Amino acid sequence: MNRTFILSIFFGTLTHSLIAEDSKKTELAKQPMYERILKEEDAKKAAELVERIGKHENAKEWDAAKKLAQVLIDMRVEKQGADHYEVTDARQRLLKVEIQAQLSPEDWQQLSQTNEKHRQFVVLFRGGEISKAAQLGEQILITCKKLLGENHSDTTTIMNNLALLYLSMGETAKAELIYLQTRESYKKILGEYHPNYARSLINLGGLYYAMGEYCKAEPFFLQARDFLIKSLGENHSDFAQVLNNLGQLYETKGEYSKAEPHLQKARDIWKKVLGESHPYYATSLNNLALLYTSMGEPAKAEPLYLQAGDVYKRLLGENHPYYATSLSNLASLYKSMGELAKSEPLYLKSKDLRKKLLGENHPDYATGLNNLASYYASVGELAKAEQLYLQARDLYKKILGENHINYTSSLNNLGLLYFSMGAHVKAEQTLRECTRSYEMSRLIRATGFQRAIGNEGDSPFDSLAVISARLGMDQTAYEALERDLARAYLDVQVSRRGQTMTVAQQALQSRIREALSPIDKSILVLLNRTKLTVEESRDLDLQIKKRQNLNVELAELAAELSTQEVSNFAEIQTAIPHGNAMLLWVDVQTNFGALQEHWACVLKASGEPLWVPLPGTGPDGKWTKEDSLLPSQLRRELAAEEPSQTTIESLAKKLYAQRIAPVLKHLNGVKTLYVVGVNEMAGIPVSVLTDQFTISYVPSGTFLARLKDLPKSTGTRVLALGDAIYSDPNAARRKNEDELLRGKGWKDLPGTRVETNRLKQLFGENAQVFTDGNASERTLESLRKSGELSKYRYLHFAAHGEGNSVQAFESALILSQDKLSKEPILKAGEPFLNGQLSAREVLDYWKLNAELVTLSACETAFGKSGGGDGMLGFAQAFLTAGARSVCLSLWQVDDIATALLMSRFYENLLGKREGLSIPMGKAAALDEAKRWLRELTKVQADKLYAQVSKDVDRRSRAAGVKVKELPKVEKNEKPFAHPKYWAAFILIGDPD
Repeated sequence: MNRTFILSIFFGTLTHSLIAEDSKKTELAKQPMYERILKEEDAKKAAELVERIGKHENAKEWDAAKKLAQVLIDMRVEKQGADHYEVTDARQRLLKVEIQAQLSPEDWQQLSQTNEKHRQFVVLFRGGEISKAAQLGEQILITCKKLLGENHSDTTTIMNNLALLYLSMGETAKAELIYLQTRESYKKILGEYHPNYARSLINLGGLYYAMGEYCKAEPFFLQARDFLIKSLGENHSDFAQVLNNLGQLYETKGEYSKAEPHLQKARDIWKKVLGESHPYYATSLNNLALLYTSMGEPAKAEPLYLQAGDVYKRLLGENHPYYATSLSNLASLYKSMGELAKSEPLYLKSKDLRKKLLGENHPDYATGLNNLASYYASVGELAKAEQLYLQARDLYKKILGENHINYTSSLNNLGLLYFSMGAHVKAEQTLRECTRSYEMSRLIRATGFQRAIGNEGDSPFDSLAVISARLGMDQTAYEALERDLARAYLDVQVSRRGQTMTVAQQALQSRIREALSPIDKSILVLLNRTKLTVEESRDLDLQIKKRQNLNVELAELAAELSTQEVSNFAEIQTAIPHGNAMLLWVDVQTNFGALQEHWACVLKASGEPLWVPLPGTGPDGKWTKEDSLLPSQLRRELAAEEPSQTTIESLAKKLYAQRIAPVLKHLNGVKTLYVVGVNEMAGIPVSVLTDQFTISYVPSGTFLARLKDLPKSTGTRVLALGDAIYSDPNAARRKNEDELLRGKGWKDLPGTRVETNRLKQLFGENAQVFTDGNASERTLESLRKSGELSKYRYLHFAAHGEGNSVQAFESALILSQDKLSKEPILKAGEPFLNGQLSAREVLDYWKLNAELVTLSACETAFGKSGGGDGMLGFAQAFLTAGARSVCLSLWQVDDIATALLMSRFYENLLGKREGLSIPMGKAAALDEAKRWLRELTKVQADKLYAQVSKDVDRRSRAAGVKVKELPKVEKNEKPFAHPKYWAAFILIGDPD
């Protein structure tokens, strides 16, 4: 897919600027700049002054022109305030008059022609005539540098536009250095609140987006947005532009919920201020269509693509890069919909247009080749696809470099193609080469846990693991797989503790950085020359190549430092106790020759990793569509409001046959399985598939190996929150009003008071329990600020929970609502106290030294898909904050069943259950509690619940919900046999 970024080319008369002089603050200056635009008569008077100044300039009547220019300044200061950007523009106009007055007649004539030439430059650029625009732009730049100097705003403006030209030609090194220079120039000359400064930030953000450095791009867009709100307001085309670019950035990163409102608002603003017959409006339609394509909503995308293409064709003609992009995007949509006959002609036409308009050394042409190759691969014309992928790969490497995500993707595509062709050795070699590029590109695309989002399709590690297993390289295969697991989690750990470098690595980093500085200066000197000799042009190309190579070296070093955080095979194997095993699954599916590879990997304390292919139910063991959908079907059924036990048992039986049965022969004597639940198997409670093992979940083998390095909690205290006050009068009503679930609805949860009371009984004086209005976010914030949170060995939260699969780390625990501020204030550097503790707040602010955190609430293990990092949410947040393990739920859980489960869990954990001589490990304690709960009879459950709820005092909550009865079943029946009652809770982290 191709995204259409809108960058700022600066239009209109070239003007000159002067730093605005200091002035007294006035009441006028308190109004937003965008409200201080001249109205009616004043605007008419200003326009007349500008026209009269121009007439005097043409007549070379400099004194008269200066006088009127000063009148214009004074009027704008009076009406708009001295800080307004249009006052700065008026001062620039005066300076222009003063400069022109000093020029010779010949120089004046040459300078006066630059305005018309600049307008021609813009027309050529927007019309797609890049080479002509470049020639004219360089002529204008020579004139501006000669007559106005290199630090003049007119020179800065044309340099900005030439940088945009270089970017459109794929010459990112030139563009970057010039954009950095123009940003500083605009800041110095015009100030931060001038729209041109904000536009320079937009351009820098767009450049870094094009370079694949998404983490660098976002701050520039956000700064530009904030400045534009103050200077131009939200109903302006430039503001729509930055929203559009932010929306595309979020779409690329897989943050669809953030992308959509940005793109929709950009569309609405452009429609309002520019109308539907404008290229920017067409761009907004194209980019919204891209989003809906990424979200798997082709019915929404198709009409938008068609409308955008029609507008481009009508306004810009068929010979324009934007039109070529719209054709390519529409072709990709049809391919994804299976309408292949519609795709090929569109791909071919788009590729040919790009070749004609942009040339063969342009990244968009390489993208055209890549897209066409993908089409041929999908229809089985693999030889054609190979040649096109090879061309695209070579072009990306030459133009963008080896650390760009497009180069990474081209290698990944080529490796998968070889895999589907049965060329396993070539596939392994290509995918191994891809890992080098991927490790570099992943570090510049995003930071922290954002690296886990939206990158699943680009990672070569799963494919490399499978192809290596096919070639009999079992340990190599496991090592490849491990490099895809919990990498973002490791990156966050490194960022918190600081990077560990050897002396050699530190020396290399210093050498590269020292070498880059003079090269950047040398390139800028050459770029600022009015005209280059043949030798200087050759030197410029050489310096740019050196810079690119040094940046690759720097990226390789960063990748090396990141990779060394992954534990080696021996360290991981040592961390697995005898009698235990780690179990992982790998699924590789593409439309390249219908490639379907599904494997399980078992790792024990000794011996090679055991790789087992997983057969499907189709002919010759091939996987069917139904086979691939099994995990998601079971996940949905388990989380349904009224799950069918018969359906669950049927799906679980099939998934057991698919994922567990093929590896059973390798699990003889295994008591505990460490399951790495990522990708397709994320969110599947393995205990529903089999009760043959104690199940514990770990983020990766590296996590297990690093447990020995984590500090052991030495405390004995437990912090417990429960029976919070919920005051939502509009709580959702469920079909079964007697059913109390710890999820949406926010009803009182009397079972949570039973739970916290039981913890008080078990822990005695070591328990600190907060209930009612004290079971609040404010209580936790007070403990956090005082440092008390880090002193608890166990933290237990029994409350409502709401999982969020759309926005990472926005899952939340709902705490007491009775003492909330009507309008809670968001303070910089502090959590937002709105009665909801989010995973993001834990991640950003909490520091713990806890053995276990238990989230006895609904959907707390639920989060946004993060590929090899699993579902991003509370698990990573608490592990990052310093917990050794976290107990969480995968769906909405019953209040009373959870209270009984948690009582048994802690009895096991503390060794205080009858018949238990010593404490149990955390994973074993939870596993036993779940088995116990599902086997309880009605009589046993009634007796036990009466015991644990004894002395529970809810008199202060008389108006609330009473402690309810158990499900109505026969006395010998098992009220909690259904998996919805016992299977939701999983333990992630240290199992012991």
